[in-house]
Amino acid sequence: MNTDSLFNSKKHKIKDVDDSDNDAEDVQRKFVRMQGEPVGEVRILKYIEDLGPEQKDEVYDSSWLNKTLNRLNKAIVKNSELRSKHGSNPSNFVESEFELNQSIKNLSGLSLIDDLAKKQELLNFFYQNMVTLDLISLIDNHPNLDISSQVVRIFNDIIDEEDDEDDKEFEDQNEEIRLGLANFLSNSRFVESLTKYFFNLQKTISDPTILQSYKAELLECLSICLNIFINLVNLGNLKLNEILIKNGKLMEFLISQIKVEINSIDVNSQYIAEFLSNLLIKISEVSFKIIETEILFKYNIVENLLIMVSKLLKFDTEIDNFKDEQKEFLENNIDSLCLLLNISNVSKKHFQVNEGLELIFLILNKTNNKYFIGICVKILSNLIKFTLTDEPDDIVYAIILQMINGNGCLKPLFKLYKSYNDDEEILKNLNNIILSFSKNLSMDSNERIRLVNKFVDKNFYYAKKILSLRSSLKNKSKIRESQIYIINQITLILAWLCAILVDYDYELFKQLKNRLNLKEDLKLDDYRLKIEQFIEFSDSGTIAQHPKPPSTIDELFFKDYIETLKILQELSRTNYQEIA
Repeated sequence: MNTDSLFNSKKHKIKDVDDSDNDAEDVQRKFVRMQGEPVGEVRILKYIEDLGPEQKDEVYDSSWLNKTLNRLNKAIVKNSELRSKHGSNPSNFVESEFELNQSIKNLSGLSLIDDLAKKQELLNFFYQNMVTLDLISLIDNHPNLDISSQVVRIFNDIIDEEDDEDDKEFEDQNEEIRLGLANFLSNSRFVESLTKYFFNLQKTISDPTILQSYKAELLECLSICLNIFINLVNLGNLKLNEILIKNGKLMEFLISQIKVEINSIDVNSQYIAEFLSNLLIKISEVSFKIIETEILFKYNIVENLLIMVSKLLKFDTEIDNFKDEQKEFLENNIDSLCLLLNISNVSKKHFQVNEGLELIFLILNKTNNKYFIGICVKILSNLIKFTLTDEPDDIVYAIILQMINGNGCLKPLFKLYKSYNDDEEILKNLNNIILSFSKNLSMDSNERIRLVNKFVDKNFYYAKKILSLRSSLKNKSKIRESQIYIINQITLILAWLCAILVDYDYELFKQLKNRLNLKEDLKLDDYRLKIEQFIEFSDSGTIAQHPKPPSTIDELFFKDYIETLKILQELSRTNYQEIA
């Protein structure tokens, strides 16, 4: 699961307000409400542009930026002085408020520069100028929330840049700009200021006395703020992401929103879930220990995620009518849960303590909804993830025993091979579950015997089922990469099954050969070779010399088997995001 595919960054633009009236008396009447003033105070932020002669197009160069920053500095100082002197009488500093707002808006030219080399040069100058730090301080320190919002808009336009995947030179230069941006932001108070602004917005929005039109604008500002958070994560700067994940108040809020009622989910709920999911993914690429220390040991995130999953039972027949933001909210939170289960045994323990298995199999046994089935097998697949190279895991082993003995998982899981054999995502996760069983269960355990019996019972029903599925995929005129993955999963399942039956019940093994149309002269010793022999890797990472199969063995089967091991081994070397 590539990180970039998790979300598409969206540019959020606040709609321009009609500024057709610049009457001086109206200027004072439409003043922005300040902290400490009555909530009912009428607000204004914008004035019309000067209606004089048409101006020439602005040239965005170093001279322009220097003048713009100097004007901004003067506007900040003037507004601060007038506020200090006339704090009780807004009419005495309303003009300076307007000048400050306009000075901030003028910086929007930074996001209009097409020449990337020039843009990088001007942004570097912008980062190094002390006025920029004063600008950041306005985000959380200025009493006028709309001034703060104007600063946030400027940074949103700088941070939220479009990519051009077809232009390598553009991408390389844009990457340099992103690196410079990430370095500047990670060494400033930007995240701290943006977080305070975020909570100021929340507080103001929750005020029941504000005008609905103002509330709508503030909600859009909240979307912009969340968009910035998401794009900060996407910069991929570890220091920046650590600042975010170590912000206790912010993390506590994000995790608390997981439990929001599904019917009350809106676009900002979606962005909150997206922000959290992508932050966890980016951090996990570097160190899952940070996630354990800063998230799993501090907050009940797994419990909250399971509470969210439990609410799905109420919507068994309504999922098709969910709004896009509801579906994306659920998908982002499911991604968070799967990631945590995949990378950390701490989260697996929390999952067990909070009766996660009982919940998942309750859903599996209660619903035929394809969407919910997909969620359940995805969670289970990540809970007991299968890789060829990992050492046996005691916690995974204990969970598998609980699944088979305590939850009766084999019947509902195997039924999915009948009902969802056309859904590649469900099949991929289902196969991973079966492969994890095959790898982790003791060779002579009762649980493994029960697993084998599911394949051979009823005249080898499920063994033939997965072989038929494998054949239908292999016979397609054009096979997709995802289908090749499933083919190789099934090949490895069959290889495990053969290896087990050789020692467990040789008569059954011979029947299996016949039922699966494997050659009669497959030799017992060939399958007694431990699977570990085929996955020993040299220092170079390639498959070590393996015993050459006798000419009597099914060459195609053996080739697929070895290729499967190679492919899955290679996948096991990649990050969670690429195999989840």
